[in-house]
Amino acid sequence: MAWALDAGAAVANDVWGLQRDGGMAALVAAHDVPVIVMHNRNRADPAIDIMKDISDFFARSLEIAAKARISPEKYRA
Repeated sequence: MAWALDAGAAVANDVWGLQRDGGMAALVAAHDVPVIVMHNRNRADPAIDIMKDISDFFARSLEIAAKARISPEKYRA
């Protein structure tokens, strides 16, 4: 992602919702670009409530974004 942003990419797309790479949120904040946060899991689990999992996942992503001082205009909840 750093290479792409340094090369002029205008948006960051993180398939792990800022949760896999501990430096991703800071990188996005430093470049002040919009970010797409996606829900992801290591493996499928038919026993979980997937809608709750998605909701909880994005709540964590938004918390990470806020802590990194990613401007709220740069993402949509």
